[in-house]
Amino acid sequence: MKNSFWLFGSHHYVITDPHYPNLEYDQVEKRSKPGVKTPPHIHGGYTELVYVIEGQMTVHTKEESITLNSGQHFFIPKGMPHSLEATQKQGITRTLQTFAPAGFGSLLTQFGTAGAENIPPVESIDMEQFAKVSGEIGDITLGPPGSSL
Repeated sequence: MKNSFWLFGSHHYVITDPHYPNLEYDQVEKRSKPGVKTPPHIHGGYTELVYVIEGQMTVHTKEESITLNSGQHFFIPKGMPHSLEATQKQGITRTLQTFAPAGFGSLLTQFGTAGAENIPPVESIDMEQFAKVSGEIGDITLGPPGSSL
């Protein structure tokens, strides 16, 4: 459970070990209930690859919204404003997300709420503090969870 965190209503399990020397990427399994949406944001220091294991995830960018089903993926380059939304009608959406180079895993360990997958915490996220912490790894938060680009 030491690599298990809640952030913005989704459960994240950090697969990669942040203590591994010269780690070049982070890999995270994310589980989201229907309707859960990240804040719109930009990764300034790393890319993100979203692969849907189960369910449906919509990637919102300034230009379009792309809905991914099981077995599909989407590459998010550095600097692309985006948000992710679990858009299946029922059940959990499971994604495997790879961030390269490593960076997002440290954000989860610094800011996420530790906890088991089946016990969501009551989250009260200080968006100013989150923006500050995420800014340390080059991320820019563009608005609160659920807002549009």
